[in-house]
Amino acid sequence: LMESSDTKSEEEVRLVNNNGIFSMYLNTKENRFNPTFINKIHDALDVVENHKGSTALITYSTSKKIFSNGLDLDYWQSNPEKGPLMVADFIKLLGRFQMLPFVTIAAISGHAFAGGCMFAMAHDYRIMGRGRGFICLPEIDINMYLPAGMTSVCQVKVPPRAYFELLIGRRISPDEAETLQIVNKVVDPIVLSDYTNAYAKVYATKSNDKVNLKKIKYQAYKESIDNCLQTNFEVKVPNVDWRARL
Repeated sequence: LMESSDTKSEEEVRLVNNNGIFSMYLNTKENRFNPTFINKIHDALDVVENHKGSTALITYSTSKKIFSNGLDLDYWQSNPEKGPLMVADFIKLLGRFQMLPFVTIAAISGHAFAGGCMFAMAHDYRIMGRGRGFICLPEIDINMYLPAGMTSVCQVKVPPRAYFELLIGRRISPDEAETLQIVNKVVDPIVLSDYTNAYAKVYATKSNDKVNLKKIKYQAYKESIDNCLQTNFEVKVPNVDWRARL
């Protein structure tokens, strides 16, 4: 993956550097996580981690309706034997994200469902566009068991009541998400980019000592990171009709 200033690129994951404020654009229809998509995000993170000096990362979706709809269910159904490995790789991505040596901000411009919710929660801060979609973990409705890494990434970021509302599969609006402290701020979608950039500039200098910040973030999210980076996951593969039930 190359750093680029071309915002019209067809890359699935696009990275733009503005003086150490990196914008990572998720650029597919629903931003679903499959092995290729996960690897491209890792490639982008490698570029940002190698940046010297003040650094921050904002994750955007190029879709105005969907931030991310989670795991690529079509890939899973077409490759059922690879499903558990895909889940494990996704969970490890969540683990890496939580201890990146710079501040990360999710600019949530639409629905953040299932793995999309977890991915947003892996960021240090979440800013959401008002009236733009829901945050939800719908796995309970398809009888899917969530490994510890997938749940603890939410647990370490939100109060107990909000954590339960997520696990029970409630569809949470942006304003409700702010009240429950699932997101840090809800803003008008028109100013979402400006607001997140201003947020990033405030915190970018915190990464001047990346070794120290990485240690601090590990201390803050230790339980979740340890769960994400373990090697054994219990993954229950739902029946093939699971999509119709969402």
